[in-house]
Amino acid sequence: MATSIVTIYTDGSCIRAYGNTQRRAGAGVYSPERPDLSRSMPLSQLETTNHAYTNQRAELHALIIGLNLIFQEKAKRSHDSKCIFFELYSDARSAINLITTQGPAFRRRYGEDFNNWVNSKHQPVANADLINQAMEIYRKINRLFPGSFALLHCYGHSGNIGNEEADRLAKKACECCQVCHVTGAVSSIFRRRASDYSAAMSEQNAHQAICVAEMPTTSDCDQVESERSAPGQRVLDQVVPVVEETVDNRDNAPNGERTYSLFGTLWQALKLSWRTLCKCTSTCLFAMIWQSWDKFQDCIE
Repeated sequence: MATSIVTIYTDGSCIRAYGNTQRRAGAGVYSPERPDLSRSMPLSQLETTNHAYTNQRAELHALIIGLNLIFQEKAKRSHDSKCIFFELYSDARSAINLITTQGPAFRRRYGEDFNNWVNSKHQPVANADLINQAMEIYRKINRLFPGSFALLHCYGHSGNIGNEEADRLAKKACECCQVCHVTGAVSSIFRRRASDYSAAMSEQNAHQAICVAEMPTTSDCDQVESERSAPGQRVLDQVVPVVEETVDNRDNAPNGERTYSLFGTLWQALKLSWRTLCKCTSTCLFAMIWQSWDKFQDCIE
């Protein structure tokens, strides 16, 4: 009896808003051969715990839905279970590795209780509850119906019609999902914008304070009038102290700074000498060429 192949594509989506403090997530499942197996499920209907919505949780939920659909279909057709081969595709390679390799390694090392699983940084494994749930269904299908399905990876947003349709169903589920409020999860971009805004406001307030402090009082009106009457003297009075202060600071500068200043002066003199030499050389060369040309014409004549 010929074996028919049924492909199922899964995808998850998570939409963040307001600096990553509000999230909506959904899972999408699509089968081109079996449209009745397609699903669009918001995570608010799938989550039974208080976990924050993430893209990986949405991907794992979509894989769990796909695995459950395969198990139900194989159970209903147990008499001809080997006549249908299911291919379950996901564009989340990390989620597939968690179910097939990393999850079993955590279980062998830390036991059946997923609450004891820790990663290489000695921190609790993220989404361990969903990893354990997906592993259970994955093992059950392989035990009861061996060789009847394959969990495969496909590249996302690469023109694959099945993956694009699953992504559309996942985003459609996000629109129906209840908002998950996440406290203390402001994204780095939002945090950077907030800090830039605070710095700008602080700078603006400081500038306003300086302007207010530098506003002339009524007692300064006579000085303003005298400065208006003698603008040249005002400019001279402003420039001369600055020049004197610069000269004093240069004389009192440390040895390193004096050496740097002397080196800069020598470098400027060297550049000027080089430019002068180049000009003289080019002039002499042009004169020699011109004289040679004149002698050449005399010889011809």
